[in-house]
Amino acid sequence: MDTPTVENAAAWGAGTLLDRNEKWWLNQNEKAMKLRSALGIFSEKYKDPSICESCGDEFVCGATLTGCWCMNMKVTDDGRAEMKEKFDKCLCPKCLGSYASEPSVLVKYPDGKSELVAGAVRVDTQNFHEGMYDFYDARGNLLKQISMNIDVKWETLSAKA
Repeated sequence: MDTPTVENAAAWGAGTLLDRNEKWWLNQNEKAMKLRSALGIFSEKYKDPSICESCGDEFVCGATLTGCWCMNMKVTDDGRAEMKEKFDKCLCPKCLGSYASEPSVLVKYPDGKSELVAGAVRVDTQNFHEGMYDFYDARGNLLKQISMNIDVKWETLSAKA
């Protein structure tokens, strides 16, 4: 038999070895994807992005064992019925916020986790003496504080008129 080459590799048994290695690699990759998906029930940072059925934007669904940011959003019965009629899957915070009965602020943490501060209409970023961002409702009640040492971003979601 000739020396092994790419052309005659199958005759030397290399094709079988390559097939086995390729199958092993694909199997490991599939296991890793399943593990990542399973870890998503514990933390948003392991979740793959979802596509909003309403606008088409990418977002991370927050559904974990501890709940989801969307569970804090108050939606009217009419809004809920309209969403059931139009959509089958999750909506991004902006689109879901358009069905909300009260304004909210969506907070995004550096690790990918999101949190909804329902009823928040204003964020005070000047609370340097405490080192906290303060989230307030329309009546001026403090709803939440988050350390200024954390690189958080937030977005105000308007209520449905």
